[in-house]
Amino acid sequence: MRAEDQTVASDLDELSPSRPWDDAPVLLALGAILLAAVWSVVLLTATPGDDSAEAGFARDMADHHAQAVEMAEIVRDRTADPEIRILATDIALTQQAQIGQMQGWLQAWDVPMAGTEPAMAWMGMPSSGPMPGMATREEVASLGALPEPEMDAAFLRLMIRHHQGGVMMAEGIVARTDRPEVLRLAGTVIAAQRAEISAMQQMLRDRGLPEVPPPDFAPAGGQGHGEEDRGDISSTARDLVRLAPLPIGVFAAAWLGIDGARRRRVWAGLASTPVASWSAWRVAALAGLAASALLHAALAPEHFAESAAYGLFFAASTGALAIAAAGVVAWPARTAAVFGAAISLVLLVVYATFRIVPPPGADAPESVDPVGVLTKAAEILALAACLVLARRAGRRSAPDAVEEPHPA
Repeated sequence: MRAEDQTVASDLDELSPSRPWDDAPVLLALGAILLAAVWSVVLLTATPGDDSAEAGFARDMADHHAQAVEMAEIVRDRTADPEIRILATDIALTQQAQIGQMQGWLQAWDVPMAGTEPAMAWMGMPSSGPMPGMATREEVASLGALPEPEMDAAFLRLMIRHHQGGVMMAEGIVARTDRPEVLRLAGTVIAAQRAEISAMQQMLRDRGLPEVPPPDFAPAGGQGHGEEDRGDISSTARDLVRLAPLPIGVFAAAWLGIDGARRRRVWAGLASTPVASWSAWRVAALAGLAASALLHAALAPEHFAESAAYGLFFAASTGALAIAAAGVVAWPARTAAVFGAAISLVLLVVYATFRIVPPPGADAPESVDPVGVLTKAAEILALAACLVLARRAGRRSAPDAVEEPHPA
């Protein structure tokens, strides 16, 4: 009799329009939401310290930019070539503005403008000499003394090498930061200076001069944000641990909302109760969607560096996958299964597309990497499981519900 009473109580609870606030799943969900909210504030308000990679990058890149501005201003005032003058003017104005932006960071972070460590220490390659790509003082001075045609050619060669070093430094900070403002600027530097390198190499060819060869310097302690570093497992694992509370919070909030909506429909007689028991396909769908959500959250920072649109796509994908996972748990009806399958299919198509064409902010298609393969495996699992759930739900008039007579 006691077992029957428990069954009746369970069924009555399923028929109630809302869960009690002291119900264990509700308390867990509220705790996850609170943690995500607090963690978001921590991530947004925490500032880099004096010895951080961000502060080191801002100081070094400001100095690096200052030399580019100096060379550009010398050539802009002396050259008779309109193409060179336009290029020099653009470099001077753009990089001077970026210097102001980086100095503004240092002030906002309340760290000194000058650090105590050697240049490039933040990249694990401290140096007492020039930073990568920088010209010597003699080379800079020569721009004001060389005849104009020779000056133009020397400027192109020096600036190409200078940009090569700047790109390497920007790639280095992308591999070491999660600050949105730093990632945005680094992504801008990488895209703009790569484009200017290509343009300046073409200017050399147009003038019958040889191109500047690829740089012989390489970053220490990591490859930065090139194709070699994309999908680095250790970097992704670090970001996964750091950002995991955010998709978990979205999952918890979505579960509360979907579970409440289902209960209200049950209360109104518009849906069946109770929810179907767990099956292997339902577990697989949850595992695939949840794993993909966590991995997309971990990959979002590096894609923000390529372009804001690409980063936002990864952030939105994280939220959509977390909501789909919550639907599979709270209300595994056909709608939830179809939504999970659709999200997984879209992400698989996008992944395949960007192996053929360059994604936003990149100049070449992405390569296959271990983290990408792991993410796609999770999405394939989610897609297959959700399709099976949707097909099974479609066979029933009440999706994923088991009709059982209530005990008298």
